[in-house]
Amino acid sequence: MAATVLAGDAAAAATISADAAARTDVAAALAGTMADAGASPELGPGACVGRFVVLGRLGAGAMGVVYAAHDPELDRKLALKLLRPGGGDADAGARMLREAQALARLAHPNVVAVHDTGTHAGRVWIAMEFVAGQTLTAWARARARRWPEVLRALEQAARGVAAAHAASLVHRDLKADNVMVGDDGRVRVMDFGLAHGRQAARVGESLALSQRITRVGAIQGTPATMAPEQWIGAEVGPPADQFAWCVTAWELLYGEPPFPRDSLPALARAVCSGQRRAPPRGRRIPAWLRRVLERGLAVQQAARWPDMGGLLAAIERGRRGARARVVVLAALGLVVGVAAGALVHRWDERRQMDACVRSGGTLDELWQGEPRERVRAGLLASGVLNAAGTAERVTPWLDRHAEAWRGARAAVCEASRSGTWDADTVDRAMWCLDERRAPFAALLAALERPGPQAVQAAVPAAAALRDPAACLDEGALHRLPPVPADERGAVREVQAELSAAQGRALAGDAAGALAQVTAARARADALGWPPLIAAARLREGTLADATGEYAAAEVALESAYFTATRADAWETAADAASELVLVVGFRLARHAEGRAWGEHAAMASDRAGDPGRVREVVEVERLAVVDLDAGDFAAARAGLERAREIQREVFGEDHPFYATTLNRLGAVALRFGDADEARRLFERSREIRERVLGPDHPQLAAVLTNLGNVMFTRHEYAAALGFYERALAIEERALGPGHPNIGHGLVNLGSAHHHLDHEDQALALTTRGLAIYEASFGPEHPVVATAVANLGDIQLARGEPDAARPLIERALTLRERSLGPDHPDVALSLQQRAKLALRTGDLPTAEAALERAREIVAAVRGAELVDAAELESLTAEARRRGGRVGEGE
Repeated sequence: MAATVLAGDAAAAATISADAAARTDVAAALAGTMADAGASPELGPGACVGRFVVLGRLGAGAMGVVYAAHDPELDRKLALKLLRPGGGDADAGARMLREAQALARLAHPNVVAVHDTGTHAGRVWIAMEFVAGQTLTAWARARARRWPEVLRALEQAARGVAAAHAASLVHRDLKADNVMVGDDGRVRVMDFGLAHGRQAARVGESLALSQRITRVGAIQGTPATMAPEQWIGAEVGPPADQFAWCVTAWELLYGEPPFPRDSLPALARAVCSGQRRAPPRGRRIPAWLRRVLERGLAVQQAARWPDMGGLLAAIERGRRGARARVVVLAALGLVVGVAAGALVHRWDERRQMDACVRSGGTLDELWQGEPRERVRAGLLASGVLNAAGTAERVTPWLDRHAEAWRGARAAVCEASRSGTWDADTVDRAMWCLDERRAPFAALLAALERPGPQAVQAAVPAAAALRDPAACLDEGALHRLPPVPADERGAVREVQAELSAAQGRALAGDAAGALAQVTAARARADALGWPPLIAAARLREGTLADATGEYAAAEVALESAYFTATRADAWETAADAASELVLVVGFRLARHAEGRAWGEHAAMASDRAGDPGRVREVVEVERLAVVDLDAGDFAAARAGLERAREIQREVFGEDHPFYATTLNRLGAVALRFGDADEARRLFERSREIRERVLGPDHPQLAAVLTNLGNVMFTRHEYAAALGFYERALAIEERALGPGHPNIGHGLVNLGSAHHHLDHEDQALALTTRGLAIYEASFGPEHPVVATAVANLGDIQLARGEPDAARPLIERALTLRERSLGPDHPDVALSLQQRAKLALRTGDLPTAEAALERAREIVAAVRGAELVDAAELESLTAEARRRGGRVGEGE
């Protein structure tokens, strides 16, 4: 049977595209309203709802009608919201009940209080605080208001939203019409009709609150204030409320929305691409406040403020900075020269800003101009078949990273200049950006004089460079362990050495890279700063993994993880645990241990912070690979589908790592027996890889192999042979003769020749593949069993049952020992044992083997083995020989 190849692992880059247009009528969607068709009769004064007595109608919204009511027990006036039949979707009642439960958990002066809830004639009602006042929209229009007054009202609303987030609730439809300004001046956020619990229900909580009525993929909210993640149907959390608050604030302060609303598609494109309008002239809004709002309106969630508390703190810092500047001007006696002073101040601000950004331009020194040409010339001089295409494809990735780094550096400069960030936060951000600079420099150095391996790895490595925008996450910055002030230079030198070693490994100099990492680790040990020691061990482990030294990789990565956790270096801990999922759970086929490392990785990621969700998608993907290898195909499919959805948001569909996930999903579909779906996924992966990586890239070989596997399962062996031959040719040129992937190619070719009755060719190819497997993985690895089992089949076909028997039994023993007695591959070996037994007339052995094989197949979580037809054929033959024809049919 052909081996299914899994290629590549994920890292990061980010892009968002949105075409979630025109799902509803444009005018109605922009207004955030719904038609009132099918409304039930109004409740008149004196009507009773529960114990409450209706006083009169206050108004109506998309989901219900609001009445003024009297509570006779507590003798107070309240607002009674009653869901109108047909006034919402099919889940409106559950959503309304969830709103009540969510708000009842809050006790905050800036959130409308909920007193009670229930049903009346099949309609859900909510009794809540009666607020005498008007919406924030009406309040802002009532008269001209100066920006400080508007900002104070907005800040109160922000504090209410922050309280909701602290209670694990997300509003999802925050806008001025959902904020009340009471006659007492107090602002209250209301109408959490689209809120939902962000976490699993705690013991004792109602299922209605924890249930996610609004599923991922369904757009909910008012388009005018929706964040990019809502437009694309992705998971929505607190950053979406922050975005909506900033849209609302911008419109109230500047008198117009930040994004054009000419049509729903135009609004979607503008929001998802970050194409804001320039602030209108004549509005005297402070620059520091505009910058606060602009950050909250960032397309990427990671680039926004860490939370609403962080946004409010930035506003306060900006306000304090403005007051301090006024005091300084007054103290210097410059009141008379305010106009001239303002000009000087603006010139000085610009000069300081330019100087700060120029200091960040050191990345341009690495990339722009002559270095850029050296990289291109180096790739072209490598002599590798697809070098020219690689040079064209890798340049845009490097351009994007350099621009992102430069933009992040400018944002830090601005935060420092405006006083938005204190000195410690700025220092941490600069350190973070310098850490992002070293791997970029190492990659460029590797590409200036690349070997074949570096050419093939260029695009994936450039795509995997960590997004500099993460260095703008204030919360994550303050979770980083501080660097000892007197050792900063030495620490930076060791970090540069570790990055340079990674570059050497990329260039194919594994021995030189290992020597460099060993020396860097010795320096780290001498310095004695645990986070640096952990980072050195992490690099040592990843290098050992890349060179096939899996036992050494496990030791180094475990050391990195435990050293990092003790030092609170959670980013390093998360990376080490994630690598261990792959090394232990997949490379070494210890599946349960690999899954346990997945728990460690998730815990460390939670502590480190994962604003761009990059670690999350890598961890989910790697656990799915372990599940796939363990034969838990249902779990593998669920994990890969989740990874695919996250990747659409984080990477986009033209990223090489998205193609990897499609390839793996195809492998799962093939194991479920769905060859058509598998082929569709493989073809999509192939299209992306040919376009992004080039027609001769090893990752393209992986998906070509899987397309061969599809043909193999359809018994189209000649077509399968064509795919396998092309894949092997690509890999031999790119990887050399001894790489494990060459073993896969040889074994697959042997399988195809065997089924075409070319047994001598099959024997020679499979024997070569087995030798590579044993040299790469050792004699006990389950992948060795594949080649051994195939040799058993070939010997049977050659009429050599005595030669086949030890091979078949060795494959069965290997699979039972390494994969467990109930793995689907064990069923394949049992089928082989039965085939041999029937060939030699040993009916009891054949029947026992087939019975066990059928039990395994029946228990494989709904998956079908591609050899199920052969299992049935062998069973029928055994029954005929035993005189039980028709039994069990």
